[in-house]
Amino acid sequence: MYISWSPLVDLVFLFTAPFCSLRLFSLVPLALAFFTARRLVNLPRDIYTTSALLTLTTHLLASNPFLLVLSPAILLITLLASIPFLTLSFRLLLIGYFIKPSSGWEWHVKGWANWAISVTIAIWLWSWGVARGVVRTTTAGVVASWYFAECVELSIFMSIQLIHNIL
Repeated sequence: MYISWSPLVDLVFLFTAPFCSLRLFSLVPLALAFFTARRLVNLPRDIYTTSALLTLTTHLLASNPFLLVLSPAILLITLLASIPFLTLSFRLLLIGYFIKPSSGWEWHVKGWANWAISVTIAIWLWSWGVARGVVRTTTAGVVASWYFAECVELSIFMSIQLIHNIL
């Protein structure tokens, strides 16, 4: 076996010797091992951060129980508000005319109806975006009010009773 102290000669020998491909592809598992080892160093910190975030979220949802109902309620309201948009879109598809080419009948939607369908779908998607924004803004407001509030602990029972008194 040829041994040299010159790094360039060693590199040339590495790629010209027999079984060069085995040596070359052994670098891939070595790189993956270093990448995994580097990630394992940060793993305890990441686990602690995730645990702290889950604890914070649990305390926040326990003190604001209606925050859990907010997203499904707005989703249901927006879903019900979508019915007229879908109805209008499908009704606009019926505005058009038949033509008879050589192979059979074809239905063509009028030009202004195509644009009306596009505008209807754009407004429908915009309304879904508004609903998503309402959920995000309300959640951000609850988190911000919790974050900037003084350290006053309310039990879950007291917060539910307070909400019932307000209603």
